[in-house]
Amino acid sequence: MRTHSSLRVLVPAAVALLSAIPAPVRAANHEHAVLRIEVVAGARTIEGTCVLVQQEDRGGDTILYFLSSSRLFTGADAGTSAAPRRGRILRERATAIDVAASDIIFPTGDEADVVVIRVAAARGTLVPLSPVFERPPPGGVFVVAGFSADGARLTVPERVRSGSSIAVVEGDRDVEQLVGCTGAPAIVAGGMFGLLNGCAGNAAPSITPLSLSKRFISDHIPGLETNVSNPPVFTAFTRSVSRPLLGVQREAQQNGDVEVPIDLGPGAIALDATASITDARARHLADVPVLGVRNHSVKLGLTMAGTPLPPFRTTAGPNPKDDNALAQALVTVHVNVLVLPRQD
Repeated sequence: MRTHSSLRVLVPAAVALLSAIPAPVRAANHEHAVLRIEVVAGARTIEGTCVLVQQEDRGGDTILYFLSSSRLFTGADAGTSAAPRRGRILRERATAIDVAASDIIFPTGDEADVVVIRVAAARGTLVPLSPVFERPPPGGVFVVAGFSADGARLTVPERVRSGSSIAVVEGDRDVEQLVGCTGAPAIVAGGMFGLLNGCAGNAAPSITPLSLSKRFISDHIPGLETNVSNPPVFTAFTRSVSRPLLGVQREAQQNGDVEVPIDLGPGAIALDATASITDARARHLADVPVLGVRNHSVKLGLTMAGTPLPPFRTTAGPNPKDDNALAQALVTVHVNVLVLPRQD
């Protein structure tokens, strides 16, 4: 446990904030729908992401319908104004799906940044992810699904940033760990509501909502309106740590920080957290802001009050008047958690 040199904090090792995460409703795992795509534009090969949203059985063939960003095929990402002639969709433990120019359907006019990819291929373990044609509200929770540089799957939790425009939804944290994230899905509990229109270094994601191209998508992908409602892609809830024990040295005169461990179950992601002082005896603590949240800990700042600190008595230590004795401060930490379905 790391603290400022002038502070000593005691957090019981047995504290498990999220040790009893309720079992979520079994959901269609979005990982069965999100795939990498390589697009050829002249001499360049561009990495991106696409999402399976529908499948259609036609005799002995299966027609798969994917959505992705048109920026992979035209404009700055493609490096040319002409559509590339070929590409391929990469599958785990299966043969890649070749994509010909005739498989790519572009919108016309002022349609939004989206393309439909229609290919005949074996379905295998792929499961469609339903599109959602409603924008999440400001502060709403969603996740971005994509891949790291070594091809590992990553899921980044986000909240909708206030001030997002009609044409673009913005997240509140960067996705710099994702590679080839153009076309990556932005997913709410009910399904995919938009596609990332690019990766801008350490900037928060910019998302084109599918609601802008609902007619185009519905015209070229049959059966979307008749799909049965799916179980949630993820569940969200808040867990609180009840009265963890913080010990602060009597002579502490300055601020510090402490990492409070949390115990997350399989498939759980810590989204964000808040903390508050819950006992009036903690007069020596003025504030406990949350400095950072990771899947294994919440980092709290400790802002001390009073110079010098007001006197207080304590029963900690063998001698209540010992200068090295500890005072007790009670703090509650609320952690917002997303639970994703297990990987199959």
